[in-house]
Amino acid sequence: MTFEFSRHGGEHDLYYLHERAVWIPRHSEINELTARAELKKCITYLEELNQ
Repeated sequence: MTFEFSRHGGEHDLYYLHERAVWIPRHSEINELTARAELKKCITYLEELNQ
């Protein structure tokens, strides 16, 4: 399983978690709610793959 950088967007960076695109804000600070939401999406995706 890989988490790879793909490219820079306007204010976000695009990473791929296996085959799933993950957009991460590129700000000096990321809101904790945003960070938790993105982490939850990644965890849910990994759980789906393991079923």
